Amino acid sequence: MFAESVRARTTTSTVVFRNTFRFEQDRRELPPGTYVIHTHEDVHEGAFEPLYLATSVELVVRETGRSISRVVPPSDFNAALARDGLIDGLSENPDRGRAA
Repeated sequence: MFAESVRARTTTSTVVFRNTFRFEQDRRELPPGTYVIHTHEDVHEGAFEPLYLATSVELVVRETGRSISRVVPPSDFNAALARDGLIDGLSENPDRGRAA
């Protein structure tokens, strides 16, 4: 039996929220706007091609004079997108929102 090779990658994209939003684990609301997101994924070598599984989503929140990163599970990020009407239900790929 061979050990499975697991690597990691991070992809960067942007998403536009049309309405105020929040994540399940946090009561603070964030304003509508364009946000940079970093999707952290484990890469599993499949039989024919690699399989990318999102492990976390990092949302960069820009405030006056500083930036704060909010790291959330992909399911929380997808739920926020769904509540904003950006996707129809949940997805394993958090980049399905409206890209800017």
